[in-house]
Amino acid sequence: MTQPGHYFGGSQAYVPYPAESGFHEYPQRADTFVEEMYVGSGMHPTQKELPTFQYIALASVAFGVENRYEIILAGASHVVWKFTGNEGLAAIYSTLAGIQIQKKRYKTAAFASLLDVYDTLNDFNRGKLVTKKGIQKLAWWGIGYMAAMLRYV
Repeated sequence: MTQPGHYFGGSQAYVPYPAESGFHEYPQRADTFVEEMYVGSGMHPTQKELPTFQYIALASVAFGVENRYEIILAGASHVVWKFTGNEGLAAIYSTLAGIQIQKKRYKTAAFASLLDVYDTLNDFNRGKLVTKKGIQKLAWWGIGYMAAMLRYV
């Protein structure tokens, strides 16, 4: 008959994390290892917020575009968005989502609107109540909604 720790190189019972080894340090060491792995590989995550989901939101609202004035307004919103120092496509999909919600094209506007809500709640959970970026996204959504309501687009 074999001893309890035979397969692990000793005769004592195998204890994966003894109390004196500091099991609470394992998550910290794992987190440090993963960070070093990303930085060392050159694939360190960028500081942009959900770029993949922004592209999906843009594709979603692009299917709901009906005329050139919607594209012109979305392009103008993106120019202002970039000049105010922001990154990403949030102004474009927020503006188009506002237009499409007013025109009752809910299927194409849903993902972009929910992404705006997610970003706002994410900022709130980080302790930021109101951010410049959040106010601007809401403003562009409102401008799109009002432009569609007043029949400019």
